[in-house]
Amino acid sequence: MAKVLVVDDATDLCRAVRRMLEQAGHTAECAYDGRTAIDVMEADGFEAVILDYMMPDMTGLDVLAAMRASEHLRGLPAVLFTAFPDPALAGRARELGADGVVPKAGDFDLLLNWVSAAARRQQQPH
Repeated sequence: MAKVLVVDDATDLCRAVRRMLEQAGHTAECAYDGRTAIDVMEADGFEAVILDYMMPDMTGLDVLAAMRASEHLRGLPAVLFTAFPDPALAGRARELGADGVVPKAGDFDLLLNWVSAAARRQQQPH
């Protein structure tokens, strides 16, 4: 199972996703803004990150760019979790190294499947 950081400024949604991940056997923590998320990722070993796109201080793309610029976080799997998925956003997310874009209104099974796959990749020898 994976240790996952959920980053979303909507605290209730962040907690709901965390609970869903925990019910599926994962360990999860919440960060409610991008700057805190980067600090938490740097300090703790996560195997996957779920990033909200629309946050006030840093967008999920801003956090993703900071992750990819960090030697420590560069290879950490990340998915953008958004209420506003569109092809341009998905393309930009892929350019920055996201593993995908998952719609918030979508099926949570898609998010759980991504987390499980990301955890398996992180646990394989590099």
